[in-house]
Amino acid sequence: MSVAAEPRRVVVVGGGLSGLAAAVEIRRRLGPERVIVDLLEAEERPGGKIWTEREGPIQHETGPNGWLDSRPSTSALVERLGLGDKVIKADQAAAHRFIVQRGELRELPASAGAFFRSPILSPRAKLRFAREPFIARRDPASRDESVAAFGTRRLGQEAVTWLLDPFVTGIHAGDPARISVQAAFPRIVALERDHGSLVRGMIAKARAARRARRQQNGQPAAAAGPAGPGGRLTSLEGGLRTLIEALSEALGSAHLHLATPATGLEFAPASGRPVAVLSAHRRFPVDQVVLALPAPGVATLLEGGAPATAVEACRRIPYAAVAVVEMLFDGADLPGPVAGFGFLCPGIERRAILGSLWTSAIFPGARSPRGKVLLRTLVGGRRQGDLALLPESELIATVLAELSALMGVCGTPQYTRISRWPEAIPQYELGHLARVAAVEEALPPGVHLVGNAFRGIGINECTAAAEAVGRAVEAALGGTFSSP
Repeated sequence: MSVAAEPRRVVVVGGGLSGLAAAVEIRRRLGPERVIVDLLEAEERPGGKIWTEREGPIQHETGPNGWLDSRPSTSALVERLGLGDKVIKADQAAAHRFIVQRGELRELPASAGAFFRSPILSPRAKLRFAREPFIARRDPASRDESVAAFGTRRLGQEAVTWLLDPFVTGIHAGDPARISVQAAFPRIVALERDHGSLVRGMIAKARAARRARRQQNGQPAAAAGPAGPGGRLTSLEGGLRTLIEALSEALGSAHLHLATPATGLEFAPASGRPVAVLSAHRRFPVDQVVLALPAPGVATLLEGGAPATAVEACRRIPYAAVAVVEMLFDGADLPGPVAGFGFLCPGIERRAILGSLWTSAIFPGARSPRGKVLLRTLVGGRRQGDLALLPESELIATVLAELSALMGVCGTPQYTRISRWPEAIPQYELGHLARVAAVEEALPPGVHLVGNAFRGIGINECTAAAEAVGRAVEAALGGTFSSP
């Protein structure tokens, strides 16, 4: 008579979105009878930077505002969790996006025709942009290139100043002269590599998308362009906290260990494989470990189990400080209706904020009462991180002054909520891919990485990476369940 094999044990360290999604995916793939998955989170709630603070009809997102529906991983996860009927999409008005140029808001063009009519770039810069299909492609073997250098080479300096700079600000809160285009925007690099031109590549992808829509008789999604990345901003009723709570419930309270920071990993001397994750009061035996922490936390846990060069490479991944300042105003406190996604500030403008998202216009009625204006302003970033750490009264005064100057906001906000993150967004600066490769190649057997510090900072990248880790753990444990 055969005896069922003992379930294997997996510990995920870090209870942000990446860790939760990875834990749930591993359990889904292998089943609770084959694997026990425990998750250790240092804080008293799950979610990391992703959470929704609810105050009556007002919802304040402490971190990201949603995900783009142009990639499948997050939407598929939401469906598997039974949240499909809670999905909300950004209003069509959110297609209108703005930048600050010479102290005024200017709408970004959303199509090729609008681009050439827009006053954002000078006629000379538009001619330079039009030459892009005839610029020779770069040798793929060349050294790492910054977003600013890539953009100047292909599109010209003005396009970098007024288009790429705010684009990088909006996604990474970073400096385009430091951010690696290969690490942060691999799809843009692929357009040049595969098509010899960004314009030709985008045309080819648009044609392919149209063919796919005709075959599926589907509705077109928003395409990427000067106004921003492709896809429609998507969230859930109750905010992104709904997703975190559903993942926590799927894992089960018995396996979600809050206020339980991991203090170290224990390795087998002979094989170098992890045999336990240690916390202050408990030892968790393991067959596989998933590290879903910010880079400094990963470095700390790898000490003693990975080469010092890999640990140091992990420590060299920098972070940008960001403060999220949300304010609610009466509609009468602004000179006119607020319709659009919001605005970003190019670095050349030297504003004290990164930009402001018009949350009440993006999700009308879902995040604040109708007739009110909810503005979500970001402060700090790689170039002005000290501003994110200002005392609360100074931070509020700074934001109000900028909103008054740029949008004509007057009066006192009826609600203000600040979420401050000294290490908000990992910066994929020049050399990032080499640093990540050094860490991944030196990982002890049985240890996996997931999280936004390594290969994608957005929600979609994190959920896709969680799926990949689920497959990797399944493969690692797949041959260990046969009965004797």
